[in-house]
Amino acid sequence: MKKLIKESILNNLYFIAPAILWFILGGILLFIKTKDELFFPINHTHTPSLNILNDVFSAYGRGDVIALLLVWLLIIPIYRNHQYIITSIVFGILIPTITYYTKYFFNRPRPISYYGLSKVQTVSWLDNYLNNSFPSGHTLGAFGFFMLLSLFLPKPYKPWSLMFFVLALCVGFSRIYLGQHFFEDIYAGSIAGTLITLLIFVTIEYILNRRKKESQIKKIVALIPARLNASRFPQKLMKELDGKTIILRTYEAIKEMNLFDDVLVVCDEETIFNEIQKNGGRAVLSTKEYESGTDRIAEVAATIDADIIVNVQGDEPFISKDALQKVIALFNNPIVDVGSLILPITNKASIENPNCVKVVVDKNFKAMYFSRSPIPFVRDENSNQQFYKHIGVYAFKKESLLAFTQLPISQLERTEKLENLRMLENGMNVYMAVVNEVEISIDTPEDFELAKKYLTQSNA
Repeated sequence: MKKLIKESILNNLYFIAPAILWFILGGILLFIKTKDELFFPINHTHTPSLNILNDVFSAYGRGDVIALLLVWLLIIPIYRNHQYIITSIVFGILIPTITYYTKYFFNRPRPISYYGLSKVQTVSWLDNYLNNSFPSGHTLGAFGFFMLLSLFLPKPYKPWSLMFFVLALCVGFSRIYLGQHFFEDIYAGSIAGTLITLLIFVTIEYILNRRKKESQIKKIVALIPARLNASRFPQKLMKELDGKTIILRTYEAIKEMNLFDDVLVVCDEETIFNEIQKNGGRAVLSTKEYESGTDRIAEVAATIDADIIVNVQGDEPFISKDALQKVIALFNNPIVDVGSLILPITNKASIENPNCVKVVVDKNFKAMYFSRSPIPFVRDENSNQQFYKHIGVYAFKKESLLAFTQLPISQLERTEKLENLRMLENGMNVYMAVVNEVEISIDTPEDFELAKKYLTQSNA
């Protein structure tokens, strides 16, 4: 809130700076001059032309606030936004209410009543206004009205605010000229109008900004594609690790992280579906066979309310929360379509292994290319080139996932048998987060044995 107040003041110095100067000079005048000395010189300068001009300024009234604001809304396109409308309505309700009860509380006679019509110069349509002088409601409303217009001006038009200040001050002095208020009445009204309007504006902006931030919070859903008969290790997801199946351990691990609004297992067969359901989890059966887990989760993603879809493999019961947090954090950058993970590697065998997919990234960690070959090619052995291994955890914007699965297999994808190349060939923004270690994934019977040992050691 303090930051908003500071920004609002700094962004509206063309109005607020002269207003502060006016408050200082007005305060000095009140200190050194009497009520009579400040009132009569202004009130006794009547001429026909000044009467007309001051009638125009004085015609502005508290009851006209909403009408004036709405007229401004219709005339000036830059004011056609919902924040201005909301602020105007609140302003239009609060200003007359505050003014009415403040006047009622002080109940001070107007100059006409105080001095009588023999001394006070006025016009016939105001000579029966006798009470409730402090503060000047017209001045309070005018300073509030013109400051509100100033607050919503775009930067190139901010100098107009100086004109708005002059107009507000003219409304105040017109009330002295027409015998309706003393100097201290318009002085108090100007201060009150400025401060109350600033408070209304900042409060509404704070509420709207908070709601906007809340509405921008992304709904993140984890989808776990689960294929029962994997080619390298059939029915591995139903193998038990310390009394629980691999798929159930994976589901529970993801659920317990509290990173996701929902977690679903996307199955191709009822065995896994029943395993998750009977243990209180959520599972969905895909309607047909798919070539990849990405295609399988896309079918479900199309039917759910989500902004970010995280694809967690069903054979990753030990995946770390930190890794998933990092891949989710990539979407703080609005241009990211797909997020994934990379691991720095130095082992030459891994670099040359075609089953270890390498990634080249730019300085912002946007993926430039994926390959089974060692990339980049190191011509100079002393270059200290860092190699990265791709870790197959993907997160997608929902629309990016759905668009990706509609794309035909690309030439590079067909060549290297890497679906992420289809993303790059079609211009998708794929960004990577770095992790320094990876947990065991269970792709083979040998991995399963390692997983059992790892779990035993972890429970020891």
